[in-house]
Amino acid sequence: MTSTSLKLQAEVVKLRKQVRKLGAVIYLLVTLLHAFDIRLDRQRFPEGQAKAKPLQAIERVQKVLSLRGALRVSKGDDLRYLAERSQLRAIVDSTFKLEELADGHRRSQSGHVRGKINVLIGQA
Repeated sequence: MTSTSLKLQAEVVKLRKQVRKLGAVIYLLVTLLHAFDIRLDRQRFPEGQAKAKPLQAIERVQKVLSLRGALRVSKGDDLRYLAERSQLRAIVDSTFKLEELADGHRRSQSGHVRGKINVLIGQA
C-alpha cells in the first residue's frame, strides 16, 4: 500500500468515528423531542415516569458519547442525572430540632462538618 492509501484509510476511520458521534447526538435529540414534545426553549426534563425515556437515551448514547457530552446535548445536569439514577446520595452530618437551631449553627461554624446539617421543622 502506498502512503496515500494509508492516509486515506486513516481519514476514513476518523470520519466513521465522527459519524457515529453525530448519529448518537441525533438519536438523543430525536428521542427527547418525541418523548416529551419538547420545544427548543430550554424546557426542563419532566418529573415522574416521563423522564425514563430521555434517561435511557442518555445511557444508550454513552457507547459513543461521554456522559458529559450526552448531558450537554440534552441540556441535562450531571448531578441531577446521577441523582435520578440513584448514584448520588447526600451525606448527613447531623440533625437538629428547630429549638436546637443555635446548636446547629455552631456546628456549621466549627469547621468540622462532614456533610449536610438538617433542621427538623414541626416534628416531635
